[in-house]
Amino acid sequence: MAMTAMGIAVVTVSEDQQAPLGFVHVEPASAQAGLAATDTAQDSGGRVWIYVKNTSGIALSPGTVCARDGAEANATIQATTNHPAKVIGVAQHAIAAGYYGFLLRKGHGQADYNGACAVTKGLVTSAGNGEVSASPGVVEATVGHCTIAVGGAGLGYAYLNCCG
Repeated sequence: MAMTAMGIAVVTVSEDQQAPLGFVHVEPASAQAGLAATDTAQDSGGRVWIYVKNTSGIALSPGTVCARDGAEANATIQATTNHPAKVIGVAQHAIAAGYYGFLLRKGHGQADYNGACAVTKGLVTSAGNGEVSASPGVVEATVGHCTIAVGGAGLGYAYLNCCG
């Protein structure tokens, strides 16, 4: 992945802080335009990333849904009892406990599903800690929607829109 004007890449994970917590990086849509036609992120639009510290006590794996931990932009694993408005982003790469890195806040990426999900179903966080599930209705607060049908539990593609 190419470097940006911010001086670090969104896949950078470090033990030392390299940007202000809560720093938001907007990745332009043109960054996805050159991807292979088989890549589901191709032509998906821009993406928004947020710089956080993993304060959960364990590593965040790709697809882990994370909640804001306190007032700062610290990230912990989203609990089933938290409202979706606390979701700060979703890990797209591993971030070790106590390390700093970027979470995907808005745009096309992967999430950890707890079961099957049909295309365009809204995603809620009440499934399991750090997971998403298909919303049974349109009235629930969601953190995104499924972009490619998911047959069961595990990583799946989604358009994410986190506001925590």
